[in-house]
Amino acid sequence: MARKRPFADLRKRHGGFSIIEVAISVVVLGTALIACSQLLCLATRAGDTDESRAIALSELERKVEMLRQRDFDLLESEERAPLAEASGTDCDIEVTVTQVSQYLKKVTVVIYRQGDSVAEASESAEFYVADCAFPLTRTW
Repeated sequence: MARKRPFADLRKRHGGFSIIEVAISVVVLGTALIACSQLLCLATRAGDTDESRAIALSELERKVEMLRQRDFDLLESEERAPLAEASGTDCDIEVTVTQVSQYLKKVTVVIYRQGDSVAEASESAEFYVADCAFPLTRTW
């Protein structure tokens, strides 16, 4: 006599999913959701970094132009200090002036962003300033 399976008939009648199939689907969808949320956070952080870099570059350009307009004798180094509150960013600026010769100075401007995880310069510019009052006569 053939033995009847009561659950076999029940499974054939109801075409639903088993608990194992549902659990695997939840794990797969959860993993995909976590990966997408991490990607979204990374994209947001990259946008903030780009904005901060643009502000730092703008401040760097402003400082370089201000230094170029100064008189040769008034060019001096400035210690690392925070930028003005009006800039809207948490940056430090440092100016280094090196006397290359009697009539030539090398000026280096460095901007450090506070949000950077590394303690390196974010943006920098370097230029030379010549004293226009040097004598043009040659002595042989």
